[in-house]
Amino acid sequence: MSRVGPTVILLDVDGVLNFFDPEPDGPVATAEVGRWIIRWRPDVLDLLKALLALPEVEGVWLTSWLETPWLLDDLEQQLGLEGFVPHRAAHPAIQTKTGGTVIDERFGEQISFSAISRRWWKLRSAELLVRRLGALRLAWLDDELPLANNSGEGSIRLSRPSIQLLVKPEPTVGLTESDMRRLRAWAMTTGASDGTVTLHTSEHRGILRATVGNAANGGMVHHDLMSTSHSVITPAELGRELGHNDGERPGSTVRRYLRERYPDHRKNQRWELTQDEADDVRVHFRGRSS
Repeated sequence: MSRVGPTVILLDVDGVLNFFDPEPDGPVATAEVGRWIIRWRPDVLDLLKALLALPEVEGVWLTSWLETPWLLDDLEQQLGLEGFVPHRAAHPAIQTKTGGTVIDERFGEQISFSAISRRWWKLRSAELLVRRLGALRLAWLDDELPLANNSGEGSIRLSRPSIQLLVKPEPTVGLTESDMRRLRAWAMTTGASDGTVTLHTSEHRGILRATVGNAANGGMVHHDLMSTSHSVITPAELGRELGHNDGERPGSTVRRYLRERYPDHRKNQRWELTQDEADDVRVHFRGRSS
């Protein structure tokens, strides 16, 4: 009987779980880890825990926090993820509390810390991890994933497994509840014998891409999984589209208008606009500038 491998979820921290928007919508939790302030969405973490608790789903840390394992331990505790992420990917140079460095020679001397390099350390680390766990499917969540364009040119390449989902959140927003529901739907979906993935979804803040292909010959086909009937738009996206200069508070100009336009909107609830609502915002601001 052939062994069925797990669905592996590779998790980055900064820009994914720890987001950078200084004025976020919705409930937010914070904690101090080392000398850094970490901010996350409790509802997203609850959905992530539910995903990682599914049978045959294995969570893996693949993050620069691997360089300081004791801080990653603390982070895991603050997030309430102890036991939910049982694996840690390899890192080229792990620091010790005594000031030493443990070098992993499997990365080689030419390893790069730039995501646009073909020698990106996370790419090598993912390859080692997939081999070790015998992953059947892989979802990789990282705000630095090099997904260049819709044709797949310049995007990341892993020869295995044959079914991959690459999720690149907007770092100011990080993962959202809708992202996690789509990820869970993918994790619970079985690919057909020809390697296709049956999933209809949309990703409005970053890039959500499924990769299917033949692992034997390394051939990969990328599909951006979009569904315009369910797409929503955020104030940060609209602000960029409209050319607003909001500095470190992307979307704040749009949010001010929305609070006046929809006074019954619950305080601290995220703004996720339909196409019609977004068009109303566009008309308002473009009409003022004309």
